[in-house]
Amino acid sequence: LGLPARVALRVNPDFELKGSGMKMGGGPKPFGVDVDQVPALLDLVRAEGLGFEGFHLFAGSQNLRAESICEAQIKSYELALRLAERAPAPVRFLNLGGGFGIPYFPGEQRLDLAPIGANLGEICARAATQLPDAAIVIELGRYFVGEAGLYVTRIVDRKISCGQVFLVTDGG
Repeated sequence: LGLPARVALRVNPDFELKGSGMKMGGGPKPFGVDVDQVPALLDLVRAEGLGFEGFHLFAGSQNLRAESICEAQIKSYELALRLAERAPAPVRFLNLGGGFGIPYFPGEQRLDLAPIGANLGEICARAATQLPDAAIVIELGRYFVGEAGLYVTRIVDRKISCGQVFLVTDGG
């Protein structure tokens, strides 16, 4: 159609989501690009005439501490503001990631959404003037579907290590 490819950059933040089960920022990670690589990539997006859409920032997942998620969202938003200064076009899409956990083990408490909702309200109010073209997105992944059903898989092997039995399944 002669339209430029639309791209967003998945950026590994230079901080991590404190207390998360899986950290996706604050060091070497298999997904996304490091923060210090973003300026050159934005220059490449501009030079290639690609349709810049925005950023996807993901600091971690499986977190049950609302204060940690709020802190990561604020840091992610502020990082996006800094990166947007070099962007070839206004940010239209800003994914602040997720991190929303669900209780897996006895004694774990459900995530309190009230402070997260208030925090996101403040971020959206700031974005209305600082990034007026941006849609703010969050990822609910595990939080949204993790308790919605059962995961069924087959046991394909049995392993014993130091007297403990591990069952190997055919699921991911």
